[in-house]
Amino acid sequence: DMSEDHRYVLSQVVSEAREKHPDCVIIAGDVYDRTTPSEESVSILNDFLTSLHDLEIPVCIISGNHDPEERLSFLRDIVRKQNIFFSRPYDGIVEKVRIKNGDVYLLPYIRPADVKKHFPDEEISDINSAMERVLSAITPDRERINIMVAHQYVSGALLSGGEEMNIGGETPVSPRVFDGFDYT
Repeated sequence: DMSEDHRYVLSQVVSEAREKHPDCVIIAGDVYDRTTPSEESVSILNDFLTSLHDLEIPVCIISGNHDPEERLSFLRDIVRKQNIFFSRPYDGIVEKVRIKNGDVYLLPYIRPADVKKHFPDEEISDINSAMERVLSAITPDRERINIMVAHQYVSGALLSGGEEMNIGGETPVSPRVFDGFDYT
């Protein structure tokens, strides 16, 4: 049980947010460590989001490969009124959230099959062609800061020494697919 560790780490994030008051806090997936999170995990997330809401800091959250995306996006339309933005399950469109002078694009974890079902007549054979198709529908506003939030294994990252190069059999995405964005 790592609940105490999770509470401690998230309290540190809240402390930093209180001190620096960022324009937005972004959570790029794997909010939970399993598709059926414990009551304790849900409570910890609730407390964390409540603390950020009390600080009037918007939060953007996408689902990762360990998250129950339908459950995570439950009540998303209600909580968005509180400046907490959960990605919806991928439906062929990437949601955009406007935060001050930036646009935050929320792309939950996807596989090629997730994209292919929305574009059955297109050649989508691997994660790179899937990501290219998904991102080709987005035209970032060059007058704004454009942030793509995705939960994918991207090739070419600098390693600090503790990472594994093969991540669960996943094929890496080329960083070039994100060229139209200022931050990913």
